[in-house]
Amino acid sequence: MSPRIVFLQTPQGGLLTEQEARVQAALEELKCADCWPWEKYRQDGETERSSKRGIAIENSLLTAEALSGLSQIISWGATWEHNITDGPDLSVWKMAGVDFVPMIWGAGTIPLAEVGGRLQEQDIHGLWLASGLPSSSSALLGFNEPNFPNQPLSTGRMLNNWRLTMAFRPSSGAQRHIPGRSRAREEFGLPLQVDAIGIHVFTCYAAGLKYHLDRYRIFGKPMWITEIACSDPASPERLSAEGQMAYMREAIPLLEADEDVAKYAWFSYFKDEWAHPIVPSLNGDAGLVHPNGTLTPLGNLYNSFAAGSNLTEINITEPEQLANWRMRWMMMGV
Repeated sequence: MSPRIVFLQTPQGGLLTEQEARVQAALEELKCADCWPWEKYRQDGETERSSKRGIAIENSLLTAEALSGLSQIISWGATWEHNITDGPDLSVWKMAGVDFVPMIWGAGTIPLAEVGGRLQEQDIHGLWLASGLPSSSSALLGFNEPNFPNQPLSTGRMLNNWRLTMAFRPSSGAQRHIPGRSRAREEFGLPLQVDAIGIHVFTCYAAGLKYHLDRYRIFGKPMWITEIACSDPASPERLSAEGQMAYMREAIPLLEADEDVAKYAWFSYFKDEWAHPIVPSLNGDAGLVHPNGTLTPLGNLYNSFAAGSNLTEINITEPEQLANWRMRWMMMGV
């Protein structure tokens, strides 16, 4: 335990409780490893998987053995595709007990974007099925980072194609989700049916993650963190596998505790696998599993966290002395 946390519990420090001391120390020091949220692990013999916990990875990087190795850790996964192509097929996902959640990545993903406007709703539904979109999926993600200029959809095209997306539900009660940043409220307006907000966050400390979660609460909808790992040029000390583990110890209990977080997916890429690196010439080493199904030390840590947490009563605000980090956090969250 850090000396500052110990001091805050003394008469000279204010006689704070341990929980209050951890929160106060977190407000004073961005990189306080002992502060919040502290570790919450499974008890011996506990096998319950968190319904929130998932993985973000291209299906071509997975194997049947890898999915089997992950089956005790994750409940769902996303591959940026709306169907299963290269890699394990849908039956392998189902055998592992992992829900494949499809994504409509952009306008050119399926023929629907080109012809849907001239079709009736029942025809649109048929096109979705013909494109290979699994009818049994519990949710449908779309679209990938539409607020970025170099991403596949402008605001207008995104809205038009979202109307087409609404013509199909993968299964009874399935949800639709859309990624976006805070400006989506003004530019996207959310006039259409959106069940949850998708977020990408690549900060390396829980303070930055908490900042992003608080930003998106404005929408009043559940949040899906569909990509999360450490990849911040301001935090090179956490890009290694060991650094990812340090971040994971902070981030996962926070995500489990936050009632507004419905799902989160670890961005499982080894340092030589990043096709679009955020940190030039130095990628995060965030892989969870090897092709033979063996978990990495990071994967074993991901497996160790309990589902849920007792941290929901903690209200942590952003300290004024960390205001200069706001721009960095804004850049590392999509």
